[in-house]
Amino acid sequence: MTLNWQQNLRAAYHHRTKLKEILVLLPNEDLKLFGAFKAFMEGMFKKGGYEITVSIIKDRDGRPFVMRGRSFEFDPPNYEDYDYVYEGLRRGLDMVRESHDITIDMMSENTIVDTTPGIKIFSIAAAILTLNMDLKFSYVTNSGDLRFYDASLRFRYN
Repeated sequence: MTLNWQQNLRAAYHHRTKLKEILVLLPNEDLKLFGAFKAFMEGMFKKGGYEITVSIIKDRDGRPFVMRGRSFEFDPPNYEDYDYVYEGLRRGLDMVRESHDITIDMMSENTIVDTTPGIKIFSIAAAILTLNMDLKFSYVTNSGDLRFYDASLRFRYN
């Protein structure tokens, strides 16, 4: 099972000297899977002499992030649901600002949105979220190379 997480480890390990916390947007309600991921990531960093915390992105009430859908019912977490991913990642950024008392301007120095899950909708949501924010998103390629992107939109007039 841990082989599924080697790319996540590569993405996080790049930041090992400054990394304090990894916030995870749950793809489903399986907290056992999250528990195994948390133990794996924290254990690997501890072996390397680094302390990090792996946490779940949570609603303001402290429960794992869920989103009310168009029917106003709670929709099951799903990486293929753009609204869920976008709003969940946005909530993660809010958690960073709240827990570390930093401004949006300080986010670029302190935060990376990682799209290593590799699901198209997840990557699109991260790109849109970071668009014109001076906030990077990252991705680990299949060959293990870490890439950083600074999504910006500019209009050119002729």
